[in-house]
Amino acid sequence: MEKIYDIIIIGGGTAGMTAAIYGCRLGKRILIVEKNFFGGQIISTSEIENYPAFSSASGYAFATELHSQIEALNAEQVTDEVTSLQKEATSGCWRVICKKRLYSARAVIIASGTESRKLGLVGEDKLLGHGISHCATCDGALYKNRTVAVVGGGNTALEEALYLSLLCKKVYLIHRRSVFTGDLSLQHRIYDTDNIQLLLNSRIVALHGKDRLQSVELCACGQSSGKPSKENSNADSGCTANNDTKRNAAGASDNRLPAENMSSRQLENTGSNQLGNAINHSTEKLEIDALFVAIGQIPQNQPFADAVSLDPHGYIVAGENCHTNAPGVFAAGDCRTKDLRQLVTAASDGAVAATEAIKYLR
Repeated sequence: MEKIYDIIIIGGGTAGMTAAIYGCRLGKRILIVEKNFFGGQIISTSEIENYPAFSSASGYAFATELHSQIEALNAEQVTDEVTSLQKEATSGCWRVICKKRLYSARAVIIASGTESRKLGLVGEDKLLGHGISHCATCDGALYKNRTVAVVGGGNTALEEALYLSLLCKKVYLIHRRSVFTGDLSLQHRIYDTDNIQLLLNSRIVALHGKDRLQSVELCACGQSSGKPSKENSNADSGCTANNDTKRNAAGASDNRLPAENMSSRQLENTGSNQLGNAINHSTEKLEIDALFVAIGQIPQNQPFADAVSLDPHGYIVAGENCHTNAPGVFAAGDCRTKDLRQLVTAASDGAVAATEAIKYLR
């Protein structure tokens, strides 16, 4: 006889594991389906500084402790990739169809998270792991005392640059705008770090290197050079604001560092250290040993497109109560529509989604 769970949670990140804790503590039969590794993207964060009660903690330690909690509560776990979500007409249960097998539950919480956005340039996939990375914590040590670059302007990009500055001889920080969208405290640290050089109003238009990355080609943002890849028409090539920063209703960033608050080092770094192409509109080749891409995230919601409503950007339409348009299906964490995507909001969503799912089961 097929086992029917009370709640199946899709995704083993902070939102998913928090939902499992709340569900298990109320005696529900819980299954978590995770396609990669439990913990999610927070594992690659070197230092968490904005989570309540933790002045500082590593992402790996945080994720490990969270996973220990769900194991102590005996939440069932499987490693599999969900391909679709369907409603069973006769039983009213939801069928979670995976690559290896299918599972059934009376309620489902989607906590599928996001994945790192790519530049969309020719040769990018081939160079991934050969000079291109999405994780400074994972790969930064490979480039000790060498020259690297980070592309992006949000919290993740600033944190990556600061982390790499401790290891590398020089760190270029490439951003399409003249101002960053990350937290002001991080911006101050960036401007005060001697081996970080800002390349503002610039974007990457080409990657060079046969077996590994050797250089990138930059131009002023808005300029194009060479023939873009087929997928590049939908990519920002480093011009996407990182979603770690909450933006106002008009879409403008609230996090700008006023000139009157800058030190002489900061003023210098916003001016003379910019690449010449931002001024003269030419392209310029930048020789580097590695490129760390931090230009935002893409929601992993395509398997659920036929079951729940998605917004134009692919996020699941769900409010603060985590309800989707499909009865019995809830969305938690970075995969849903929201203004702020942070560790603390992921945990909050997990608690809310589990609570609402249990109400639904009654």
